[in-house]
Amino acid sequence: MPPLLNPVLANLAPSGSDLTVYDEEHMTTYWRLLDANAEGADWREVSRIVLGIDPDREPKRARQAFETHLERALWMANRRIPSTARRAFEGSVTAASADSLSSKTAGGGHPPPAILRCLGLGG
Repeated sequence: MPPLLNPVLANLAPSGSDLTVYDEEHMTTYWRLLDANAEGADWREVSRIVLGIDPDREPKRARQAFETHLERALWMANRRIPSTARRAFEGSVTAASADSLSSKTAGGGHPPPAILRCLGLGG
């Protein structure tokens, strides 16, 4: 399943040891979270821009979604993901438009080193 540019976001990311359809659909979100984390972006800004949750209006939901999705992104980055997820991620890199990514959270449109490592593309 190809990643979606604006998938519906669950309040909590998956936490199991297997990749899920949700993970595949949210590869772009995970990529953006890893990039923002590497840049040291404030979680509130990331929640607003990447997750689409206003931390001023929904502080508990915003923080919980941010923490669980970043944790999942880091988990994925620290293990070699299967080829189906790799293809999904590679598709998300191609499909993600520069307009949809903030320069602070997108790193100029390049995947962060953690993602490159888990794809076996460097790092």
